[in-house]
Amino acid sequence: MLYRICVKRMAVRRLLHVRAWVLPVADPAEAARFRVLWLVEKRPEISQREIADELGVALGRVNYILRALADKGLIKIANFRNSNNKLRYAYVLTPEGIATRSALTATFLRAKLREYNALQAEIEALRDDLDGTDHQAHTSG
Repeated sequence: MLYRICVKRMAVRRLLHVRAWVLPVADPAEAARFRVLWLVEKRPEISQREIADELGVALGRVNYILRALADKGLIKIANFRNSNNKLRYAYVLTPEGIATRSALTATFLRAKLREYNALQAEIEALRDDLDGTDHQAHTSG
């Protein structure tokens, strides 16, 4: 019984050590800017409501992000009329916006890869813990 408790404690310590390697992807504001830039580049005529739905954020936040990106010179906002003759906006990345999006993509990818590797290590530690628990149950039973 004492052996089983010691093994479990060792597994928990390993998990805590592995978990410390999981780093946040980026600050939430930077992640939101990246995703908005990415969506705008892929779909310039996307509406703010569609962006909000895609990101799972409030419409007002999308409006704020788009205005901030425009103020920084990363996107241009142009008016156009859609097929229903309603006034809509098109968002176009500027050369600086494209460069910023590329840099954010690289940062985002590095962070996601770190997170992926940490999760793989955590899964491996959990499997080791499970294998150790199964082995103990068979030998002590």
